[in-house]
Amino acid sequence: MRTMETDVVVIGGGSTGAGVVRDVAMRGFRAILLDRADMAQGTSGRYHGLLHSGGRYIASDPESATECAEENAIVSRINADAVERTGGLFVTTSADDEEYADLFLERARAAHVPAEEISPAEALRREPRLDPHLKRAFAVEDGTVDGWRMTWGAARSAIAYGAEILTYTRATGIQRSEDRIEAVFARDERTGEDIRIDCSFVLNCGGPWA
Repeated sequence: MRTMETDVVVIGGGSTGAGVVRDVAMRGFRAILLDRADMAQGTSGRYHGLLHSGGRYIASDPESATECAEENAIVSRINADAVERTGGLFVTTSADDEEYADLFLERARAAHVPAEEISPAEALRREPRLDPHLKRAFAVEDGTVDGWRMTWGAARSAIAYGAEILTYTRATGIQRSEDRIEAVFARDERTGEDIRIDCSFVLNCGGPWA
């Protein structure tokens, strides 16, 4: 059995685990991340990929709208190469009532969601398949995220801060002494080698497999 030693073991190599091991390493702790497969092989590689502007929630859930806008800015800043700034449009079609549009910018400002009104002609230039007789249009800062690139970006940053990333390494057990963590046991899925990692803290970021 191979023996390793660290301060913190993070279990799960999705976007959460990669972000957590990066944060731990940036704080100066020794850290090892384990994943039974490769990075972002679960939910993080299979979600819709939309980076919300918050515009969808300015009326129904302003608090969530604000959170979306804040997270959009953070992800765009710290992992820009994983984000495509597609933008988004909210439009009043020829069949829609204009009451919602009249309140759109006011609600966006209240929720701190960046938005601007653009002309129907500009909206049609950006998206020619819209209703040609649309009445009003608002642009928001939606984007798309490459889940694999985002996760590996965080993982590479964590490695730069001294963390170790062990893919295809399945966590098989945790050794405790009363309420104190002593070690995590794992198996290298490629070689079958068993590993003991002495540590004092475990963060389970296994998502739906937690």
